[in-house]
Amino acid sequence: MSLLLDALKKAEKAKEDAERQAKDSAGPEGAGSGEAGKHVTTRAELPDISQPLEILSEDLPGTNPAPAASPKAPLEPRAAPPEARSAGTRERARYFRSCVAGGSGGSTSSR
Repeated sequence: MSLLLDALKKAEKAKEDAERQAKDSAGPEGAGSGEAGKHVTTRAELPDISQPLEILSEDLPGTNPAPAASPKAPLEPRAAPPEARSAGTRERARYFRSCVAGGSGGSTSSR
């Protein structure tokens, strides 16, 4: 029974400490509800957006209206030269080429 009372006292003390700490961190202006200092924009304060808007490229952040003169990377990755490919890669490429060409595609290698 005394263990339960001790646990209850510790829990109440922790709760009071947490409340006190939250009250202290809220500061003097937000002592009541913590959100009393924040302004909430109402519908009446919002701008009228019923007219169509035109978005120009210079309005967007990070875009330059002038064309870029720097070279860009190719869109498709370049294939490695045949001598750089492994034997397995060459065998798979041969197999797929034969499939595309309408061949049987039957490779004689075993796995």
